[in-house]
Amino acid sequence: MLGIIDKNTVLRKKYEMEKSENKFYRDAHFYSPQEIAELIKQAGFHHFSYLQTLTKSKVIEIEQPQQGFGKGSFVVMKAINN
Repeated sequence: MLGIIDKNTVLRKKYEMEKSENKFYRDAHFYSPQEIAELIKQAGFHHFSYLQTLTKSKVIEIEQPQQGFGKGSFVVMKAINN
């Protein structure tokens, strides 16, 4: 499993603008779930599943994860390698 900030989201754009002042994201590279899936497919992984959260522009309460990706800024990917 791995978690990413989807590069196709407003949150990624916010972090990109703050890179110079945020040492955590200064050297970060952002990818889409599709790009990551393609890379790890090449390493032999398969049977992908995705959960996403942070689908709203303002976080006012804990949001339950939803299946898939494309709506949420934070995506957890799971794959099998055997």
